[in-house]
Amino acid sequence: MDHSILDTLDAMLQSEARWTTIRKHRNKQCRLCPLHKEAQSVCTQGDGNPTAPLMLIGEAPGQREDDLEKPFQGPAGQLLDKCMAKIGMDRTQVFIDNVVRCRPPKNRKPEPEEVAACRQYLVNVIRIVKPRVVVAMGATALYGTTGKTGISKWRGQKIYSLKLGVIVLATWHPSYCLRTRSAIPELEEDLELATRMLGLFDFFGDLRKVNLRGRLRQDEP
Repeated sequence: MDHSILDTLDAMLQSEARWTTIRKHRNKQCRLCPLHKEAQSVCTQGDGNPTAPLMLIGEAPGQREDDLEKPFQGPAGQLLDKCMAKIGMDRTQVFIDNVVRCRPPKNRKPEPEEVAACRQYLVNVIRIVKPRVVVAMGATALYGTTGKTGISKWRGQKIYSLKLGVIVLATWHPSYCLRTRSAIPELEEDLELATRMLGLFDFFGDLRKVNLRGRLRQDEP
């Protein structure tokens, strides 16, 4: 049998196995924080390719995501798709998820306690998907993955998360870019940087051993 066919079948089996595990970790009866009281979809899960080396993480579901039970389905998701397409990417090449699993009332920013309540879900998914690079989109995603605050300070910087065992690249949330159109090129730039980081992984094996222009930081132990 052709090796390419075998590789395709192996990828399909691996993808389905990871999706099965991801679904097992979804808890529709979750009561770890008050968000379940008003959310239509409790403990929503991610979307995309669970074998992808690149993972994009946002804040929380909005109204559209709450309806469809998938992340980034509204205007912010449409912008994200356009930004990915501009650098030759689409959702089949990434796995997309949120720090918080239930929609906050009126799409408000999640509270730190809500981020903490969902943290184990995020950790579990990262362990299942095994991304090489995580792109944290927005302040809540940055805080949820690294514990750091100040997205303006950290945007475009790479942080090695000891807790997650993965390199995190901070960038703007697409919804912020919808309000601040001048930030769109920086989001595109950061997504392209993430793909270049994956190329360095293929060459060096471990980016922690590489001096990425002196910009690889580390979160708290």
